[in-house]
Amino acid sequence: MNRLKAKVIGIGLLALALALAPGLTRAGHAQQQAPGKKPNLVVIMTDDVGWGDLGVYGGGATRGAPTPELDRLAREGMYFTNFYGQASCTAGRAAFLLGRMPIRSGLSEVLTIASPGGLHKDEITLAEYLGRAGYRSVQIGKWHLGDRPQYYPTAAGFDEMYHMLPYYANAYTWTDPKIYPDFPRNDPEYMKFFQARYNDGEWEGVKGQPPKKTRVFTTADLATCDNRMTDTAVKWIKDHAKGEAPFFMYLCYMKLHNPTIPAPEWQGKAPGGHPYLDSLMELDHNSGRVVQAIRDAGLADNTLVIWMPDNGAWVDVWPDCGYTPFRGAKGTNFEAGFRIPAIVWWPGHVPAGSRNDEIVANMDIFPTAARLAGLPAPPHIWKDKAGKPMVFDGVDQTDLFLGKGPSKRDNFIYFEDQNFGGVRLGHYKLLFTQRDTWLGAKKDKNIPALYNLEWDPGESHDLFFTADSGDRMWKVVFMGDQVTNKFLKEVNEYPNRAPAGAGGYMTKSSIELLMKKGMIADAFKKMLQEKAQPAK
Repeated sequence: MNRLKAKVIGIGLLALALALAPGLTRAGHAQQQAPGKKPNLVVIMTDDVGWGDLGVYGGGATRGAPTPELDRLAREGMYFTNFYGQASCTAGRAAFLLGRMPIRSGLSEVLTIASPGGLHKDEITLAEYLGRAGYRSVQIGKWHLGDRPQYYPTAAGFDEMYHMLPYYANAYTWTDPKIYPDFPRNDPEYMKFFQARYNDGEWEGVKGQPPKKTRVFTTADLATCDNRMTDTAVKWIKDHAKGEAPFFMYLCYMKLHNPTIPAPEWQGKAPGGHPYLDSLMELDHNSGRVVQAIRDAGLADNTLVIWMPDNGAWVDVWPDCGYTPFRGAKGTNFEAGFRIPAIVWWPGHVPAGSRNDEIVANMDIFPTAARLAGLPAPPHIWKDKAGKPMVFDGVDQTDLFLGKGPSKRDNFIYFEDQNFGGVRLGHYKLLFTQRDTWLGAKKDKNIPALYNLEWDPGESHDLFFTADSGDRMWKVVFMGDQVTNKFLKEVNEYPNRAPAGAGGYMTKSSIELLMKKGMIADAFKKMLQEKAQPAK
């Protein structure tokens, strides 16, 4: 059986598992929030978890790693089958915190060592916005939006930060001789370059004060860092349970990013017999500890919990990766890169035991949380902190989360790095690429493929113009008018910020973009100068 057929069969089996999952129904109605009471918000952001990893998504024990805590969270709340993150770590986190497509904020590419930029000072984060309603905010764990103090959480609206790590897991293994014996640690010239740019720290801090480096973070710390993050989160919830101010906790686990190194007590525990699966069980346990702390503190009826990863499964590093039934992988514009598992929990408010199949994006959390906090949801054309107009992409999903109405999102635009992938409108998706792996050849298409994601969630059958499927130009033109053309008009009126990673690691697309911008600007300037010269 080839891989494509296996994926199609996998999708069918998971669909059956979702349909038969005990105690889970489509959304009904739930009670209203008490008037004037602002709910706490706890967002648990995980890394690279696959759509099919959790039991509620057909994984769990079937996958060789039971996930009882997250399955319980789904039984008591709502889980989503068409929920979108972004294609990679930095982008997924930026989209959530800013409510904007990462291509607009300059954060669509992975930031790493020597990336000179980060979260732009004029962007408005969810932490800063909720602060206007009196929220106390804390960030714990992986950040990945800039490795210099001016980009840290406490410079971006958060009141506190703990165990803050600026990079992804791999970056902390580079200097380990057991993993990279060829690392040039004995080359003075290289080490001067490296040490001037590499942030090896784990950090904590308070807004308005210099951050403190609490340890040099190494490979060994990858095993236990999530445990320490959980301990801090549980204590912080307990310490703030009786406070008058509502709070926003943004807890960012390092797991399950490759390389997955389970904590000692979880090594060899998964029936499936792989460190990734051990780590999945560890992540499930730690997530459950945080939710239980909310229950124990008597805050369950006034705390909205959202659990999700940043992006899809990184299938390129199999078997140290999540499972997805969809085509592609993290870093691609196919569904596997963007479609993520997501759970929303708020007892008495979010309908218990409900599954939602509508289109939702992590960008939508910003305006939804704002409205629940008593703030206005930002308008589509908003203003940044400098007063300049910018596009806000999130849509308020309060009614959806509370079981009172449908999703207000019917479309989604796909970008990985600087590469435009395509658009989704309803069940149809236009895609301008055939690249299945993040590390593979680009494989751009000038004429898009058209997929019906309801008929064909595996994106196997192009319906645009073939002998078998006929000619669906009627659909392609409509999608262009409703989504693509509007986006292009906005980009022209409200230009995207420059890529934050330009100058460090850059993809071919970014290099070409900067070259073109320079050439076009120079050509335009020259043309204007020549027009200003009198004819001889």
